[in-house]
Amino acid sequence: DWSITVSLHRNVTDNVGIAAREGIEDLLGRKLAENDRPSYDRKYLFWGSLSEETVKEIAGKALANDLMESWRQERGK
Repeated sequence: DWSITVSLHRNVTDNVGIAAREGIEDLLGRKLAENDRPSYDRKYLFWGSLSEETVKEIAGKALANDLMESWRQERGK
């Protein structure tokens, strides 16, 4: 089993994270500290007989846009 997490690069605007921050601040009734920033990631789960090479190929060619995103794979337990 494998998981792939896709995240935006630090310099890319994270509109979902911004909206989440605004919602959290509204719920709490206060502003969050500057370094308290929710971020949006996507996680894909795979199971079956996939090799690490295949998982990397899927992530790099189909799931993440290298110009805007980074990704990491993890082996399931």
